[in-house]
Amino acid sequence: MMVADFIVKKSRLWNEELIRSTFSMTDAKHILSIPLARIPQDDFLVWKGEASGEYFVRSAYKMPLQLLGDPTYLQQQTKYMPFYKKL
Repeated sequence: MMVADFIVKKSRLWNEELIRSTFSMTDAKHILSIPLARIPQDDFLVWKGEASGEYFVRSAYKMPLQLLGDPTYLQQQTKYMPFYKKL
């Protein structure tokens, strides 16, 4: 399954029943606490990856620095900044 399968398309809310029946109580609670965008947006590349194909935390720090020139990036992220800092 994909993340989109757990979202009710019309309301743009989590499908709580499906999430609770698929994941443990703890995992479901964490998933349901993730905010969803109310306005659909096109997917865009967030992590370009390393040449090795492995994920490294340092590559995650590089990406925002590269995107700072894109004003829509900051606009989209400002609302959820406290959430991502906790994450």
